[in-house]
Amino acid sequence: MGERTFWDLKIDKKFSPQIGLIYSMLEENRRLVKDKTRKLQPAHLLWRPDKKTNTVRTLLLHIAEAELWWMQEVIDGKTLTKKQKEEFRYDLYGGENTKQIGKTSLDYLFSKMDRVRCKTRKILQKLSDRDLDKVHKFKNDRMAYGYILFHLIEHEASHTGQISNLVNRMKQLKLIKPKPQS
Repeated sequence: MGERTFWDLKIDKKFSPQIGLIYSMLEENRRLVKDKTRKLQPAHLLWRPDKKTNTVRTLLLHIAEAELWWMQEVIDGKTLTKKQKEEFRYDLYGGENTKQIGKTSLDYLFSKMDRVRCKTRKILQKLSDRDLDKVHKFKNDRMAYGYILFHLIEHEASHTGQISNLVNRMKQLKLIKPKPQS
């Protein structure tokens, strides 16, 4: 009941208008990445064409980890805890040790992504549209909150594309069996 439709995105009225639009875009990206991975088997989540390519599992965890860092540490101003860094394998993305996260299930990864998104939702509900112009100073760069949120949208979309490429490659190699036609 607290939603209005804008384009085909559901915009929750608990957010200011622009923040609500941004949040709905984040949610649409999340729906897409989950749809692309939902039916993958454990072996598919671990597969990679070479040692320099991340697995689907690594990419899913990285999506959650990056969102957590940007939202909690940068926008909310609260440093990630040691436990959070360990839990989200902060040090593993793109590294040789990425196989270590191969023991996690898709449900586990989705639950982490959902927990981070819940935190994102709470942080964004505290912001107004004017906050999109706030600037975070990061080393030699200055980034407006609006840009940071845009980056989160394109970041997840980019990794969803990588995941799609991995899935398509597995299909080409017949590692994923085509659905029987009825």
